[in-house]
Amino acid sequence: MRLKKQNSDWAALNRDSSSEMEQVRPNWQKISNIGETADIVQSASPSAMSPEPPIFIVGCMRSGTSLVSHVLDSHSRVAIFYESYLYNYFRSELRYYGDLNERSNLHRLIESVRQAITAQKAVPPTADEIEAALPSRTFPGIFGTVLHLYARAHGKYRAGDKTPDHHFHLHQIARDFPRSPIVFLMRDPRDTVLSLCNAFGATIEAGAHAWNEAFSSYSKGNSLVHLLRYEELACAPQSTIETLCQGIGETYEPEMLRFFERVPTRLRAEKQHEKLTRPIDASSVGTFRQLPSREIETIERICAEGMEALNYSFAKAPKSGASFSSVRPPFLQRTVYRLRYYGFHPFRWKAGLVRWKMMCWIRLRYWFSLGLLLSICRGEPFIDGSYLDCFLAADGWL
Repeated sequence: MRLKKQNSDWAALNRDSSSEMEQVRPNWQKISNIGETADIVQSASPSAMSPEPPIFIVGCMRSGTSLVSHVLDSHSRVAIFYESYLYNYFRSELRYYGDLNERSNLHRLIESVRQAITAQKAVPPTADEIEAALPSRTFPGIFGTVLHLYARAHGKYRAGDKTPDHHFHLHQIARDFPRSPIVFLMRDPRDTVLSLCNAFGATIEAGAHAWNEAFSSYSKGNSLVHLLRYEELACAPQSTIETLCQGIGETYEPEMLRFFERVPTRLRAEKQHEKLTRPIDASSVGTFRQLPSREIETIERICAEGMEALNYSFAKAPKSGASFSSVRPPFLQRTVYRLRYYGFHPFRWKAGLVRWKMMCWIRLRYWFSLGLLLSICRGEPFIDGSYLDCFLAADGWL
């Protein structure tokens, strides 16, 4: 496995939010006695569990990030939060919250973070619980604390977060959590695009551009991450997971291969997650061959640069100078991609609305204070494209 070394580690922990957190709020102050974690609870009190560096799992959607998050979440020490999207929500908006050393500003950001977590069908810790455990009055301090409390609530020592689109924020994550391992999933773009089309109704072009963006993030930050190839995981699960564990500083446990026994009911009911309900196999490798040759050629043309860099063989020899890898679709096209992704799925619309509502509220509050004067002095636009972009186009193009 091409598992590249990164400068990683910090003070926080992990777990995967696929659990029944939607219905039952875990006790974020006390470690829950759930299943196999009972022995851990007996040997360590919550106060004795000092934060360890959290693990971040990123990559293009449908590249295996959910699979890896469930595998790691099956480790006796590790708890992976399932798709927080906190960097997508807040990284560009932090200046509007003001000085976080002021308690009112800090509380405002904490409440916004709690809203974002709730929008992802999870139940967050209380504001008091977060503030009491904060190592610093910063966004990374809040994020790390949320992950740490999540791990503690599930009887685990170490936390993590699986959010595919966090690949857009690799350098910021590395700065905020300088000792944390970042696991970057990459998969054959043709298989990835086919999976995106089947799971989310994406177009061939939208899926190929989404893969390209992930590859672009990887190529700009490959020294910061551990690269994990989906094909290697699918064809040699145990050895690949053993290498992954070495890369993140954990000991391999055979139970990790039995992750499918712990997948929650909510995910079992979703067709796009059906492979999480059975052992890892290679049946999804090379499935792109069912696509028409014209669509395969389109994917290969758009993703040619990344395919060559990652040594994926072409079904058809690429034409000289035909790569569109560096071309980003225009805003209108990205908006169409995003609307197709939202479709008739209320949960996806709700998540977009929550983010847009928070952005509007915090910016309006900033502008109707001295922030408006500061923005004018800095030459910043009163209204910019990020409003619609955050709601419709977000960071990805699906």
